[in-house]
Amino acid sequence: VKTDTVAVTRRIRDFDAPTSNIYETVAILSKRANQIAVEMKEELSQKIQEFATTQDNLEEIFENREQIEIAKFYERLPKLIGVTGSIAVYKIPLLVRLLVTQGAEVRILVTSAAKDFVTPLTLSTLSGNPVYSDFFEKEDGTWHSHVELGNWADIYLIAPVSATTMGKMSNGIADNLLTATYLAAKCPVFFAPAMDVDMFHHPSTTANIKKLQTFGNNLIEPEEGELASGLYGAGRMQEPEKIVEVLSAFFKKKRTLTT
Repeated sequence: VKTDTVAVTRRIRDFDAPTSNIYETVAILSKRANQIAVEMKEELSQKIQEFATTQDNLEEIFENREQIEIAKFYERLPKLIGVTGSIAVYKIPLLVRLLVTQGAEVRILVTSAAKDFVTPLTLSTLSGNPVYSDFFEKEDGTWHSHVELGNWADIYLIAPVSATTMGKMSNGIADNLLTATYLAAKCPVFFAPAMDVDMFHHPSTTANIKKLQTFGNNLIEPEEGELASGLYGAGRMQEPEKIVEVLSAFFKKKRTLTT
């Protein structure tokens, strides 16, 4: 049977028109059926691929969303900041602002020396909470319980921490509200040293840092840079943004280990 090429590739709707040869009709149907089968197979393959890609994207979206929600949850946990006397105190208002912006409730303890570098009023305004320095208020005798503060916080960040305060922490000296709260704290403790390069590298400082780490405390390593003394070296407290990153990374890792 001789068939015309154009006739063989006719579309289904063309069969409404009469054909003069039954064999021509069969050839057309067979050819078109094969074409339809190939087209359907290609379309089905494409749909399966699109579905798989969509599923992968959905899984990635849900995974990222879960990570974001976890991060937000931990960012909102109560945070206690202990501030000691150091020129690096000028970075603390920004740190407080970053934490509050994340939704965290922040309470602050300051040593007497810290108040020489920043006023409690500034920190109170930024945190939205009173700033504590003494065990009790001299005006009305209101008690500031170091035990309550230590139990309230989900994280205790001491930044900047001076060589003096590290010495007290490592040897259990609780002669101020900040160090007494440290000894009473049941939450993870982070400490961010700030001092001159020679002080930072002194054997006593090195020993105190190692001792604090053996207690389970987390060191936020100071960076190298220009120091207030004019010298260059290690001892410069990490920037507020970096400290926030360290805290967030810690809680994300903690969440991963508990799930």
